Amino acid sequence: MTKSPERALEVYSSFMQEIKERVNVISRALEKHANASSLTGYRESDIELCLLQLRKCFELVMLASITAHYHRGIELQNKLVQNAWNATTIMKFLGRVNPEFFPKALSRSNEKVEDAWVMVEVDGALTKEEFGVLYDRVCGKYLHASRDRTLLNDHDRLFKEIGDWLSKLTKLLSSHWVKIDEEIVFAVLMQTDATGDVQVALFERLPTDQKPKKK
Repeated sequence: MTKSPERALEVYSSFMQEIKERVNVISRALEKHANASSLTGYRESDIELCLLQLRKCFELVMLASITAHYHRGIELQNKLVQNAWNATTIMKFLGRVNPEFFPKALSRSNEKVEDAWVMVEVDGALTKEEFGVLYDRVCGKYLHASRDRTLLNDHDRLFKEIGDWLSKLTKLLSSHWVKIDEEIVFAVLMQTDATGDVQVALFERLPTDQKPKKK
């Protein structure tokens, strides 16, 4: 696992890139359904594919959160990776370590305060509470072979719900911050304008006697 901020940024970025690839799979399946077609040739497997990718995305969000806590020590990261594979288990543990660990969706407003852009929260982004419900109760319920098969009868409704959940996840991650503590924040853009790549930056609070110079 990560021992330095540089490595933490690199690993966090790789997790976000993997999420983008999995989101692309879901989007392709939704597009096929909208055109009365199928990505796999079988609607039920399309639905299960989408739910599996969502569940994987949720797990990657939690693994990225572990990576962002690099300064908490390698022991913490090893303990989580070795003993907590379930995303909601990791979420509960990180919540005890850092109540503000969950990503916060932010966008830049048109206002400035002392030459700094004001960041505002994004409406409709996936919340921590929704995260737990979707991971355990929704994705898990539909993916188990022993589920009630009537759950998959209404394909249109399920595809619509998957689209809504995907929208919430995308709003959460598109531009987000992870507050590690009062001194450190991870700032993330899932797609930069210039290259389309993931960009992850680490912000550290300046000492009170230091102020950034105006450019």
